[in-house]
Amino acid sequence: MKSGHRYTIEVQPRGERQAALAYSGTLDCDDAKTPTKAIKINQVAYSSLAKQRYAYLGWWAGNKGKVDYAALKRFEVIDEKTGKTALTGEVKLRAGDEMTAKVAGEEIYEMDIAALPVGRYHIRIPGLGCSDPLEVGGKGFHALYYHTMRVFLHQRCGQELKEPWTWVKRPACHSLIYENGSFAPEILIPGQKNPDPRRLAPLAPDAKPRHFRGTYHDAADCDTFTFHLTATDKLLKLYDLYPDAFADGDLDLPESGNRIPDILDEAEWCLLGFIALQYPNGAVPLGMANMEDSLWHRYEKGMNPWKKDCNVTPPYGIHLPSPDSTPTFAAVAAAYSRVIRKFDAAKADRYLAAAQKAFVYATTHTAEQVRKEYETDTINMKAPNYGGGTGEGALEGCCLWAAGELLRATGKKEYLDYIKANEKHMNKMNWHYAEQRIWAFINADAADPALREKYRKDMLSSMNGVVKDTLATPYRMPYWPTTKGCGWWGSMQGINSSLAFAYGLTKDQKYLDAMSLQADWHLGCNPRSQAFITNMGYRYPRRPEINPVLYEKPLEDAGGKTLRGIALYGIGPALNDWFGPWPMHRSWRDVFGDGAEVYSEFTIHQITGPAAAFYSTLYVTEKKAGTIPPNSKPNPLERPSEGHVPVW
Repeated sequence: MKSGHRYTIEVQPRGERQAALAYSGTLDCDDAKTPTKAIKINQVAYSSLAKQRYAYLGWWAGNKGKVDYAALKRFEVIDEKTGKTALTGEVKLRAGDEMTAKVAGEEIYEMDIAALPVGRYHIRIPGLGCSDPLEVGGKGFHALYYHTMRVFLHQRCGQELKEPWTWVKRPACHSLIYENGSFAPEILIPGQKNPDPRRLAPLAPDAKPRHFRGTYHDAADCDTFTFHLTATDKLLKLYDLYPDAFADGDLDLPESGNRIPDILDEAEWCLLGFIALQYPNGAVPLGMANMEDSLWHRYEKGMNPWKKDCNVTPPYGIHLPSPDSTPTFAAVAAAYSRVIRKFDAAKADRYLAAAQKAFVYATTHTAEQVRKEYETDTINMKAPNYGGGTGEGALEGCCLWAAGELLRATGKKEYLDYIKANEKHMNKMNWHYAEQRIWAFINADAADPALREKYRKDMLSSMNGVVKDTLATPYRMPYWPTTKGCGWWGSMQGINSSLAFAYGLTKDQKYLDAMSLQADWHLGCNPRSQAFITNMGYRYPRRPEINPVLYEKPLEDAGGKTLRGIALYGIGPALNDWFGPWPMHRSWRDVFGDGAEVYSEFTIHQITGPAAAFYSTLYVTEKKAGTIPPNSKPNPLERPSEGHVPVW
């Protein structure tokens, strides 16, 4: 289209079945005013401290293929406040090979905007149009910190949601459990029928109820697991690195006002549930099942490995210990005891004692012994990857992690001796435990200096690889595929929180630059020109896989407004249309329902924790630089706005 021309757009349906598609409208094209999402920008906030900062140009037109923008040579950046040109530059082709077409469906052009100071702008490409407004620095970073952190609050198990903490209203869930682990039937959503009582494990005549609080749910699921504690661990690391950046009351939590930074209150919530479930011998259950997910979905649809090995549905309620559940708890409880001590010594002592007891159990039982101790006639714990555990290797690797945190918390030589004797097992851990396994050694004063330096180099070497991969890909995100596929679950949000800890450890600019570039991808600099965080930016997910009560209209269509700040799995497997497969990095379904999880679901340990750590770090850097204006904290009772407007 040409600037200065008016165009008429008409859609003429074929037959009665397509009548709803009828459309007629006009568009006045003005390349100084007409926005186009073909100009990809970070829709929330660019880092003001990054030395590398870009916007991109490109589009895929379905069966028409890539749009040709080769004739567009120059761009200009307009200051939104003054209306004056703040920067001009060249539109450069960055990637246009066959692989780029397969992955993105387009040729990718870049525009270097690193020279822009703090402010609010839009990009204009003469002959095409302009971008949505973009911001360098500013209060968008406060919104990113606040909303990604408060996803934890809304996924709490056993927590009532109400004013003044949130506009969402929900009674406390799963707050009553029985001795044998069964939950009391509850109405989780007003107007929802009680679950079929025949699906619950029978209670003993003298079963005693007790109240329960703690742990987190994933997405729309209601089960909870100890591997969610890896997200808790990220919050503790953040506080370690920036203790002066986080305050009591800055997240508007139920605990706000207790003189403890909110980030530490949130860090306790998951631990709170598992310390209550710890067995007298020190073992810690893997988590808890639930009537909504575990019985009706996982077991009956054959999605849990133990279904293959037994025909009897497991008892409803508490998952038994897995090989790595106990040492995972030991590691995080020890870390929490250390950071909470200056605020509450009695609480610190309680968590440290629980961590030490768990460590003793974990280091005196093999994975097979754990199974034999807790296996029952109806639960075959020999099933592959029982309940998320990963066998002997996970046990040994997590015991080393726990030893490191106990060494840092106590300074006792016995934990250093354990580490040295078992160091060969250091890498036997799940991928999402990456920086956890060595962080304590790097920072423990009582650790062997040579050992500390060895693992410091190990961590930074890994992160240097992430930086290299980020810079090498067309959109500067670390997971550009070179073979069929698009990445594993949880990876395609395109951000890596381990970079945040590498930056915190070294303050090396290259890690901050890589974080900034990854945030740009996540917040709009991608083939879809879309942010992958709910209600943040201009184009964002509207129907994520969450508990329906967290939608504005839960009993109608799980629709309407929902929470801000939920980072999702992101790009998924290539979709197919009548003309063939979509490009991999354009494949996205904004859908609530079975089968959409790889696109619109999220987990606490893979998505929520990493996103919160990632954006909290960027928030801290901007806060220290003074780019965030005062009084920029969002209102917890403000519902997300509708329409094409940024959240702040």
